[in-house]
Amino acid sequence: MTYKLRTGDHKIEREIASLIESEFPEFEDFWNKHLEPLKKDGSWRNNTIEYLEYIGMANFAILKSINVINRNKTKIDVGDPDQSFKTIYFHFGLIADCVENLSRNIALTQHHLKIIKIDKKRRTKKELIANFKNWFSEEYSKNYKSFIQMGRPIIHYPRPNIKYTSVVIAKNARKEYDKLISSLRKYRNFYTHNPGVDIIKKGNELFVINRDHVKESRSWSELRNMLQRSPQVFINPIIQVNNDLKEVLSSLRVLWKSFDAKMTEIENHKNFKKIFIYQRIRLS
Repeated sequence: MTYKLRTGDHKIEREIASLIESEFPEFEDFWNKHLEPLKKDGSWRNNTIEYLEYIGMANFAILKSINVINRNKTKIDVGDPDQSFKTIYFHFGLIADCVENLSRNIALTQHHLKIIKIDKKRRTKKELIANFKNWFSEEYSKNYKSFIQMGRPIIHYPRPNIKYTSVVIAKNARKEYDKLISSLRKYRNFYTHNPGVDIIKKGNELFVINRDHVKESRSWSELRNMLQRSPQVFINPIIQVNNDLKEVLSSLRVLWKSFDAKMTEIENHKNFKKIFIYQRIRLS
């Protein structure tokens, strides 16, 4: 049976069907080709390797965030108690997190089948110290002032050995995607981590600073002064969301070609049946 969002069991699926069909049709194609066979009686099988189920979960979580963004853009207004604009950019971040999760579980499935080899060894004390020294010389010194101004703690987190998107996604596609996500994360951080900063209403019009100019301001008063001085760097928030959502969906279309190729490689592997019917280890 072919999976169709328009006839899905969840309200989320039906609400977002039209947008996905027009802007991200690869989602349904990928689901039908690779995920629908992993279900039994409408639910995820509990006798496949966990990575395959996690791939399905990450896919559906992306769909939910797209739906939240698309639904909340109609609620954007000054004084909105749900802070819809901030919620939208929180979910852009969740989409990026789910893409990383999806990449990780595809890569781990390939590692399990010995298609690729992933070094999952814990870093040594020497490696961690070297990593910290590199962070201190390159990032701490240049970011110290902004950390203090924003009242943020200065914490170093060891970076993971592997960026899984680089293992799974084609280089050219990943380069453009990383650039977009980095910009969206900075925009999200500005609006979600700066207390009180929100959209501005002037007359009957709503304004937010354009994503490309967000680094130029950090406070509510600065934003208002900038709107007076440089109105050209401001934009209607609904237009900004529509532009960003369209750009993200276009980027996801390209990523899903890489995901499709990797999943096809997994399914064509001689040992795929062993992970499709798989005895999971249960914790007692």
